[in-house]
Amino acid sequence: MDVAFDAYKADLIRYVLRRGPMARTKLMKLLFLIDGEMHRRFGAAAFRWKMYKYGPFSREVLDVLDDMEIDGSVVAKVADDAIIYELASTAPAELPQDVKETADKILEAWTCKSLDELLTYNIQPRGGEGGMAGEAAVAVGLGALAEEGYLTQRVNELIQPYRRLQELRWRILQDVEEKAGEDVAEIASNIATAIRRYAPEIEEAVAELRRLGADPVKASLESAVEEYAEVLRLDIPVGGGKTLEDLLYESRDEVLDKLHEIMTALYMEYVEINETCGRVCPPEAAQKLEKLATLELATYIIYKLL
Repeated sequence: MDVAFDAYKADLIRYVLRRGPMARTKLMKLLFLIDGEMHRRFGAAAFRWKMYKYGPFSREVLDVLDDMEIDGSVVAKVADDAIIYELASTAPAELPQDVKETADKILEAWTCKSLDELLTYNIQPRGGEGGMAGEAAVAVGLGALAEEGYLTQRVNELIQPYRRLQELRWRILQDVEEKAGEDVAEIASNIATAIRRYAPEIEEAVAELRRLGADPVKASLESAVEEYAEVLRLDIPVGGGKTLEDLLYESRDEVLDKLHEIMTALYMEYVEINETCGRVCPPEAAQKLEKLATLELATYIIYKLL
């Protein structure tokens, strides 16, 4: 453990939260943008990141926030289904001046933006950055890059086709959402149709990932397993000193209980498929994975319509 570096990470989070209380997702995306600018300027970043289908995520950010809650420097609370963090003390953030200037540049441009704008910017292709239908469904349904960090040229190469896949994912979701009704089966069918329509572009990005030595299907599957394992941890903090376990057992909310049950079932399906797939997924496992990936997209549409 590097105590000094951990303190630096906490100070960076503290510096961002000086702008006011902030939802965890927004805080995560702002830190990602700051890290990106830090790497561009100085060749180093504070956190290690994974690129998930809804944008960048760092387990290290959550670990530091947990420690900050324990030592009383931040307070977490739940509001409108979001975990909100705010500073609990006026202790200054001990950061080098060039780091503060870099953070200020990002914060002045993005703190006032909505979460949707941040999420869109985080995953869309930037200017100058440059199989089968089932495989296309997995690539856009689950995300195709399990690991991402600012440490190697290989990652910089991989992230370009990954971002192309993310752009295609959002185009598919927007196309289907525009004409979505209440019939779940129809939504899933429309998503499958949209995936087939965009399949040539998806396959081009998938082929580029393979050319760079990545396995998009395996990476997508591992990413799904990691994501579900993370969000289903019963000890994960949900704010106010409570964990997910506390929330499930104290609320007695049937909808919340059912959602947790469904997510657990999906997680177990992904784990089983992941264990079955070695260098190549057997046909039966590949078909099941395609259906699950399509359902992931359908679930997103249904959630937005609620």
